[in-house]
Amino acid sequence: WYFSLLLLSRVLIVLVLLLFIFQPELVFQRFFTSAPRMLVLVDASQSMTHADAGTGARIELAKTNLRHGGFLSKLEEQFYVDLFKFGRTALPIRYGDLRTLQADQDMTDLTDSCKRSLEAVRGRSVAGIVLLTDGIDNSGKRPIEQLATLGVPVHPVGFGMRIEEDKDFKNVGIMSVEHDDFVPKDNTTEIKVLV
Repeated sequence: WYFSLLLLSRVLIVLVLLLFIFQPELVFQRFFTSAPRMLVLVDASQSMTHADAGTGARIELAKTNLRHGGFLSKLEEQFYVDLFKFGRTALPIRYGDLRTLQADQDMTDLTDSCKRSLEAVRGRSVAGIVLLTDGIDNSGKRPIEQLATLGVPVHPVGFGMRIEEDKDFKNVGIMSVEHDDFVPKDNTTEIKVLV
């Protein structure tokens, strides 16, 4: 028994010395992961009050899809959803505000609205933007080109029929105007317009 006690004490001394030499550490770390954000923007411009044949007002169709179509609940399974209404710019809204949301904005600026919604959640991870819109942008900008520079995917969900599908629609526009840069006063000049 004496020999066993001596052997056990030697093993303990060696273990203590090894602990002093290698200095092991026990580290506890917690990793918190939060779901990325998905920004859902609802077009509240006056063009969304237009009623297409058989579907009713575009704004009502968008609200119904959000509130009762299961669209938001599917998104919330993977993302933290931020709701915005937009027209000239984007303003945050709550889910309960959808019931009373009106299409009362005087214009639609898709680019600025997306930029403002991103600024509202600055510093947080954004997976993308979902635009519920009729696609009518009257800002004078080129939204397709500018939305591509935002750095996040933009997923448009269209409401309403395309204006080109209307049988009375006339696709007329001025493509270019050719003219002299300077014309003396009270002189006749020729201007070519490609329509």
